[in-house]
Amino acid sequence: VCVLPPRGRAADTPAKAPKKKKKKGGPAVSELVYRAVAASQDRKGLSYYAIKKALSFQGYDVEQYGFLIKRAINMLVKKGALIQTKGSGVSGCFGLLGGGWLLRCRCFLCRR
Repeated sequence: VCVLPPRGRAADTPAKAPKKKKKKGGPAVSELVYRAVAASQDRKGLSYYAIKKALSFQGYDVEQYGFLIKRAINMLVKKGALIQTKGSGVSGCFGLLGGGWLLRCRCFLCRR
C-alpha cells in the first residue's frame, strides 16, 4: 500500500502573518530640499548639484535616493514653492518665491 503526502501546505504548520514595514522617521525629501534652498544666501538660487551637496552634508544618502530629490524639486516647482531661475528640468537653478507663497498655500510646509 502506497501512502502519498497531502498536497499543498501541511495542516500542522501555522500560517505566517505578513510583515509590516516600518516607516523611517524624519522629514520628507521635499521639506529637506525646501529648507536647503531657504538656507541659501545666494540671490540666484541653488543648482540641483548644490542641493544634493547640501543634503549630503545633512546625512541624506543622495547616491541611493537621488531620484527622490529630482521628484521633490519638480513637485515644488509645479506647486509654486520654488522658482526655476535658470535652465530647464532639474538641471537649472532654483530659488524661493517671495514670502507670500506660504500664506496662500495649504501644503505640508504651511502646517508646520
